[in-house]
Amino acid sequence: MEAFNEIWNNLTRAANDACAIVNGAIDTAKIRMQICDRKTQIKLAYRTLGEYVYRDHATGSDSGGQCRTIIADIDRWQMEIEALERIYKQADAQTEPKNQTQEQTSTCNQAQQEKQGSEQAQ
Repeated sequence: MEAFNEIWNNLTRAANDACAIVNGAIDTAKIRMQICDRKTQIKLAYRTLGEYVYRDHATGSDSGGQCRTIIADIDRWQMEIEALERIYKQADAQTEPKNQTQEQTSTCNQAQQEKQGSEQAQ
């Protein structure tokens, strides 16, 4: 019965490790998506700035206030991207050791199952 409990505990631990890895992968995917969204917003903002500058030059109008707002948004988004990239690197670094732990746990579980199978055969 102790062998069964030990195997059960190891399987539970391996399942928990696997869930942590999946959650880490989901978190990093969300972060990558946020980075991509911000970069897209920046591209669109630059396009809008270009349209304002072209229109202002062609018509002689002044949209300086709108341009300053867009530039402030771009600066804020770039800072968000830098922060998200740091978080992504940290999350990615934390996921790596978990992968190794899961492989080690899986190998241990496999060895214990083989041992239990040989004990039952006797």
